[in-house]
Amino acid sequence: MNYDQYVAAITGVTNKFRNSNPELYIKLSVRDDGVAIHVEELENARNNWIQDKLEEMRDFISDSGYNIVVNDPKRKILVVNFFDGWGEVYPGVARCAPTDEYDFNVGMAVAFAKAMRKSIPDFI
Repeated sequence: MNYDQYVAAITGVTNKFRNSNPELYIKLSVRDDGVAIHVEELENARNNWIQDKLEEMRDFISDSGYNIVVNDPKRKILVVNFFDGWGEVYPGVARCAPTDEYDFNVGMAVAFAKAMRKSIPDFI
């Protein structure tokens, strides 16, 4: 079995495990030096991602002196804009789905991730 076949086999097993355990967050990282599998309860993964983004946002703002404008007229839309010294605007918008419960921290984390052009995991 060569490395590509090994990765394909591990990926298949990981996908089967993921499908049979929807309450778990399973991340497969394929690198040149091997394969890493990270398993965590979905709710913990969600909370950790939100906290990481909020901490990253606080650090970014304190280090850069950027401003955040929060527009929350109906507790459904959050807008985060980062203004740099050159007049660039980086908007991040998070909208709470009508079927979801509104959570300010989730909205801020999602809006910040979008403003920073970072991906948002499926479990959010």
